[in-house]
Amino acid sequence: MCLITLAYRQSSQWPLLLVANRDEFYQRPTLPVHHWEDKPILAGRDLTQGGTWLGISDDGRLAALTNYRDGRSNQSPLFSRGELVSNYLATPMAALDYCREISFEAYGGFNLLLSDRTGLYYLGTHHQTPTRLQPGIHTLSNALLNTPWPKTELAHRQMQQYLSSMKEPDAAQLLELISSRDKASEEMLPDTGISQEWEKMLSSCFIESDHYGTRSSTTLLLNASGELELTEFTHPQPNTPQSLITRFQLRAIVPD
Repeated sequence: MCLITLAYRQSSQWPLLLVANRDEFYQRPTLPVHHWEDKPILAGRDLTQGGTWLGISDDGRLAALTNYRDGRSNQSPLFSRGELVSNYLATPMAALDYCREISFEAYGGFNLLLSDRTGLYYLGTHHQTPTRLQPGIHTLSNALLNTPWPKTELAHRQMQQYLSSMKEPDAAQLLELISSRDKASEEMLPDTGISQEWEKMLSSCFIESDHYGTRSSTTLLLNASGELELTEFTHPQPNTPQSLITRFQLRAIVPD
């Protein structure tokens, strides 16, 4: 994932609303969200490394991942970041216990969101002490949680406006919150150690180019009873004009 915005405990009826974009090279093979045969997980799957970017365990825990972008880093990761999500969902460990087991130097830069009954937590290579999220609207892209990049500030405003008029949440309406193709002006671009051309391309909520872009979007609607609707929108890619919408209804843990 490269952009996540979520409303945590902003509604008594809907303790978690989340929408996220996954950006990746078009040529990288991927399976859409499904129940894995080898692990108790509902998630999409990266067929190159075998991990995932967002998923739900069979016992109702959530995990989601974004890369931390640092073009100046010379770190050579030993393992794929996607394992951080799939390993957590495949084990019954509590979120904080799992956080203590992570070997940060073994992975490239990452941000990780984990939930269990005790709460919703954030940590990453540049924020290694897990932090329990407070109720509010939170955004996460390729920097620290709630870093005010143009795309995250837009997503935050969009979520605020949506909540102010929401009667019943809708997956397609949530998707619109992070569908803007507008790019940031040069003076507003972050400096993450990559070229200005790439910074510009990556500055929109929804990314499009000849070789890299937003491959899929996911919405999560969790109500106070633990009923969860997960919808994945797989977007058309070059030479594959068909879109795909996959929806699952399941039980999930409502984090405290």
